[in-house]
Amino acid sequence: SDWYLLAGRLASVAMGLIGCLATFKTGELLFSKRAGVISAILYIMSPMLLFYDRMALFDSSLTAMLITSVYFALRTGKTRKLRDGLLWGFFLGLAFLSKPTALVFLPLTVFAAFMTIPFKDTKKQLAKLGALSLLAIVIAEIMNNLQRISSAYPAMIRKNQQFQQPISELLTNPFALTLGNLQGFFSWTVSYYTWPFFVFGLLAFLYGFRQKSQAAVSLFILWFVPLFLLATVGREIFPRYILFVVPYFLLIVSY
Repeated sequence: SDWYLLAGRLASVAMGLIGCLATFKTGELLFSKRAGVISAILYIMSPMLLFYDRMALFDSSLTAMLITSVYFALRTGKTRKLRDGLLWGFFLGLAFLSKPTALVFLPLTVFAAFMTIPFKDTKKQLAKLGALSLLAIVIAEIMNNLQRISSAYPAMIRKNQQFQQPISELLTNPFALTLGNLQGFFSWTVSYYTWPFFVFGLLAFLYGFRQKSQAAVSLFILWFVPLFLLATVGREIFPRYILFVVPYFLLIVSY
């Protein structure tokens, strides 16, 4: 019993290590080895990641599994190899098992994979990459649905309903909470990132749009779209909800 605190936090620390390595590999894949090293250093120094990667919460696991799945999605787009597609689906499935929030990355990883293909070659690679994307989605969804055989599944559904708006309310007034939640996310983002780093990151996106457009667009979508979707469906929000998009901001800064 004297080791409960260490044991509980050790899992998050291990996930932080995986997230750091995946961020490095993603930066290396998208830009260069130097950018990968810088992104890994920023990951270690990030106040938000440093704080939450020491807490016994599922958010570290979610962040690590998502950035790893994004890495293999990008590799799949570049190599079109079956192994990369299988690993993409496997790590995305692990993200689903971490938290339901990961579901927003199902279409986003597919988008990121297709954004690695030069526009002139899109038609040539469409069929093969489409098949690999479908395979990754099937694997991830099979892993996700393993939760249905758990006796705790009904309790999980009830818990999720506490934090998200029901479909009926979303259909009636889909953006009722979006602006207020985005203001909360913005406040927490600036607090954790700090103003100079946040402004520098926005400028980095603008620079990336001109110099490395496909990679920069992918990172912006992976960073902003999940925040917007969570702000739209979220009934109760917390600062840790913005943790899983931090690596994509660090990557464009490293570039």
